[in-house]
Amino acid sequence: MNDNTASTLDVTDLSSHWDPASVKILCVDDEPNVLSALRRMFNLEGCQITEARGGSAALQVMASETFDVIIQTCKCRK
Repeated sequence: MNDNTASTLDVTDLSSHWDPASVKILCVDDEPNVLSALRRMFNLEGCQITEARGGSAALQVMASETFDVIIQTCKCRK
């Protein structure tokens, strides 16, 4: 995105055109509590949520479905 595009983009215009019910989200995590929290948050917006408990499960789901957004959480290890 160049400077001209960024300066003319109005987020309020986008919000009047997007329909959360049409957004398909895949949430990936191995922790059921994390998936539950993500599901609650996005269900409040009306989005379509699919959950996968780990990468292998996510790949299986993605083989038969398409998603607008994929959220994969991770544990930060030092």
